[in-house]
Amino acid sequence: MPETHFLNTGYDIIGDIHGHLALLICLLQKLGYVKKNGVWRHPSERMAVFVGDIIDRGPQQVETVRTVRHMVEEGSALCCLGNHEFNALCHALGLRCLSPTDPHHTFLAEAPKGSAAYSACLHWFLTLPVWLELDGCTVVHACWDPPSMCRLTKAGVTGEHVLDYAFYHFASQGKNAPEGTPESYAYHALDTLLKGREIPLPSPYSFTDNDGRTRTRMRIRWWDSAADTYAKLALQPGVCDIPDLPLQERVTTYMPEQPLFMGHYWLSPQQPPEPLAPLIACVDYSAGHGGPLVAYRWNRGDTGPLQTRNFVTTADDVCVSG
Repeated sequence: MPETHFLNTGYDIIGDIHGHLALLICLLQKLGYVKKNGVWRHPSERMAVFVGDIIDRGPQQVETVRTVRHMVEEGSALCCLGNHEFNALCHALGLRCLSPTDPHHTFLAEAPKGSAAYSACLHWFLTLPVWLELDGCTVVHACWDPPSMCRLTKAGVTGEHVLDYAFYHFASQGKNAPEGTPESYAYHALDTLLKGREIPLPSPYSFTDNDGRTRTRMRIRWWDSAADTYAKLALQPGVCDIPDLPLQERVTTYMPEQPLFMGHYWLSPQQPPEPLAPLIACVDYSAGHGGPLVAYRWNRGDTGPLQTRNFVTTADDVCVSG
């Protein structure tokens, strides 16, 4: 059942912030939001919708979480779970180890385990839905995949698409569980929705991702039924060494029936924001790596196709935290 919010004008879908409070405030001001009684609101009752990845990497992570959380709790925003919030919860539960270069260390430096700030952030992350079905559009962090959503629903995700601690334990065990077990299904369903669909590259190919890690699996344009080579199907911005070879097997794709918004993919900040498909827009233009923070203004009654002119970006703006 869609989560219907009766607004005068619509939603402003905002990309991955990664602790960059100055960018967030700059973008909210550019979108026309004003701070009143400590909460950012839009005078025309527009609602901000955050695609997740509020934390990690940036200089003001705790205050960024507080800013977004207050907007959500006061009814001026909604927020999806991102893979960085999911990873934070798994680490808090002892289900995930951090490498020395893991960006979550930047969050822990501001909010050490055991601190009041840490507990407040983690408890709020538990309230975030994995996806949002709104009145006229949908939002997910990385991939709209109905089979994965169905598996999570059957496994016990609430009607509001929210997870609890017990489900995190259950799903996280699925990373190493035998294929076909309920735990494995739950883990891979979450992995798909929060991190995107991946397929293996043909041997012996590999590539180096934006964080310097060598990978043999690539993220894909999960909606693109026309792509017939690995290079065309790849959704790996900044990676040039994906082989332009014919796909070894058919890849099932899914095209949404109404506007869909997502983040996650580190699109190039050198290119102006534009829709990826007639009904699909990504609003992550690498704010966590020095790029702009981007939003898409979706207006009530819009059915598509999505328009380039509806993107709003902090590019070329001077942003000062406040």
